[in-house]
Amino acid sequence: LIVGAAYEKAPFEDLDSIARGILGAKGHVHLHFGSPLDGPSLSVTDAVALID
Repeated sequence: LIVGAAYEKAPFEDLDSIARGILGAKGHVHLHFGSPLDGPSLSVTDAVALID
């Protein structure tokens, strides 16, 4: 890169970058889905106790 040079994005450059981030390699990633927590009446403290 040249210091002070203007940069102009290519069309769809941001969208391409997002797609590469979603579809590209990420290393070791583990997703785990469990049962839903019991509704909006559950406090944060109670939710943490159930998860931990």
